[in-house]
Amino acid sequence: MEIIQIQYCPGCLSNEVYVTDRSFYVICGTCKMTGPYGKNEEEAVELWNNLPRERVERGILALEGCLFTLGVVVVVYGLIYLAYLLIWN
Repeated sequence: MEIIQIQYCPGCLSNEVYVTDRSFYVICGTCKMTGPYGKNEEEAVELWNNLPRERVERGILALEGCLFTLGVVVVVYGLIYLAYLLIWN
């Protein structure tokens, strides 16, 4: 029997995920998101691993890009303000 690795939570990206003892579904220990019920543990993990994650990953990359852009804007405005203080004061 092959052991299937449980993927991270698509809701909060936590790796604290496990299969419940009695009901055969995966639950995230951080955000409490639950996956679909399976007939057994292996099916529950397979169903969980098939949940969409691409959108979450793209969203995080977009957020990182926005934060980088915001950081650049803050630095540029800081330099402009510093130049203003040095020239006109």
